[in-house]
Amino acid sequence: MLLRCFLLAFASTAAFAQHAIYPSNGTLFDEQVHRIDIQLSSDSLNLLWSSAERWTNREFLCTLVYDQSDTLAPVAIRLRGNTSRNAPTGKLSYRIDINQWLPGQTLQGHKHLALNGSRNDPSMARELTAAYLMEKAGISVPRCNPVALYINGQYQGLRILSEYADQMFVQTRFGSNPLGPLFKCTWPANLGWEGPLEQTYKNIVNPSPLNERAYDLKTLEAGDDYSGLLDFIQFIHQSNSSQFSAGIDSRFNVQGFLKALAMEILIGHWDNYYFNKNNYYLYWAPQAGRWEYFPFDMDNTFGIHWNVCPDVDDRDIHQWGNGTTADAPLAYKILANSQFRADFEGYVEQHLATVFNPGHLFPRLDSLRLKLQPFIAQDPNYNGSNAYLGDEQRWSQNFSVNSDIWAVKPYISSRHASALTQLQGLGIQDLGQAPGGPNPTDGRFWLNVESGLEPLRITDIWGRVWWEGPLIQPYIDLADFPAGMYLLHRANASPFRILKK
Repeated sequence: MLLRCFLLAFASTAAFAQHAIYPSNGTLFDEQVHRIDIQLSSDSLNLLWSSAERWTNREFLCTLVYDQSDTLAPVAIRLRGNTSRNAPTGKLSYRIDINQWLPGQTLQGHKHLALNGSRNDPSMARELTAAYLMEKAGISVPRCNPVALYINGQYQGLRILSEYADQMFVQTRFGSNPLGPLFKCTWPANLGWEGPLEQTYKNIVNPSPLNERAYDLKTLEAGDDYSGLLDFIQFIHQSNSSQFSAGIDSRFNVQGFLKALAMEILIGHWDNYYFNKNNYYLYWAPQAGRWEYFPFDMDNTFGIHWNVCPDVDDRDIHQWGNGTTADAPLAYKILANSQFRADFEGYVEQHLATVFNPGHLFPRLDSLRLKLQPFIAQDPNYNGSNAYLGDEQRWSQNFSVNSDIWAVKPYISSRHASALTQLQGLGIQDLGQAPGGPNPTDGRFWLNVESGLEPLRITDIWGRVWWEGPLIQPYIDLADFPAGMYLLHRANASPFRILKK
C-alpha cells in the first residue's frame, strides 16, 4: 500500500515555505506591558468619543507619550475598525498616525500603530497568542503587544498594540526595492471574477458605513493600479485544473498560504479568507515575482465564534471552509490539488507537534495571564455585565457569553485533539504509539523491535529517505537530523510519528 507522508521536517528546501523575516522588536513588541499616554484637548476628546464620530475617520491632534519618557507631537488619533466602533467608549480601538503632521516622525521606526480594544475577548490574550503562533511558525503577520492606555491621565484599560501593514511592513518582510502593490482585503473580497474592468473591483465595498473598498490598495495609491490583481483573479477563474496546478506557484506563494491557512484553522480564525472572505492582505512581491498572503485581525479566535462557526473547535480540517466554493475559489482550487492538500496536512501536523499544543501553550498562557491580570483588574471598563478579573476560571473552564465563547485553554485542548484525530484517520499513528522512544528525542531513538529482522525506513513529508536499514543496533541515531517531524515506516504497519527536537 502506498503510504502517504504528511509530516514536515525542517530541512531547507526551495519547494517549502521559507521562514518569515521579522525586524527587531525594539521595546514595542518585547512582550512586556508598556504605557501609552494620549493627550488632547477636552473638546477634541468629546468629539472623538461622540456618537457622531463613530463612523468617520476624522483625525484629532494629540501628543503621544511612550513609557512616560518618549514624547511625540503632533500626532493624529482616530477611531478604527468595523464592529469595534460599536464598543463602549472605554473599549474603543484607535489608529495612531505618528507622521501625519510631522513627516519623518516615527516611534521606533513605525509611522502608524493600532490600539485594539479586543472587546470580544475577556482574556485579552487571543490576538497576542495568535500573532505569537504565526511568528513561531514562520508566517509574516503584524506583531502585537499589550499596552496600558491612558487618555488625558485617565486609565482606559489594556489595549493590544498592533503593527500596521504598510510600506515599512512589506519592505521589511518581503524586500525593500522596488515596492509592490499591497491590498487590504475585507468582506466580501472572495477573489471572484467580476469581469475585465478594474473599476468593477474598485466599486466593491465592505458593508460598513465608511464604504471602504473591499480590495483596498495600501501602497502605490497614487497610481490606483488594479491590473495585477485583476490578472491574478482572472487566472484563478479561467484556468482549468491542470493549468492552475502548473501555473499557480509562479504567481502565488502557495506554501506560505498553506502554512498560514493551517495555523488559521487551528486557532479558529473563521473570520478569514477561507471561511468568510475577510481579513487578509495580498502583496505583490517584486523580488519573488508573485503574490504573498497574510492574515490580520485575529481577535475572534480560540473559540470566539458568535454562532457563525459553532463547531470551530472540532471542525474537519479537510472541509473547513463554509462549503461555498465561490466564496473562496483560490483556497478551494489549491486544496483540490492532491500534492498541495498533502502539504497542507503536513503543515497542520507541524504546527500541532511544535507550537499548537497544550504542552507548549499552557505555560505561556499562565505567564501571560499573570502579566495581564493586574492591568485588567484595574480596568474601569470591566464591571457589571463585563466583569472580568483575569482569574484562572475564565482561562481553564468553559466560559461563555451566550454560548459563543470558549475559554482559551479548553479550546486549545479540544482543537488539538480533534485535529490529531482527523489526521490519524489518514493512516498516521500518534506519537505515543511509536514502537520505541524517547519521543520527542534529541538523539537516539530506541526501538522495541528485534535487530536485523525487519526493514525500516525514516522519511520526511516529501517521502525523502533520511535513514533506511535493517536495524543493526537497537536504536536509530537522529542526532544529525534537522529538528522537526519524521515518519518511521515498518513493513506491515501504518507509519509512526517521531519528533526530533
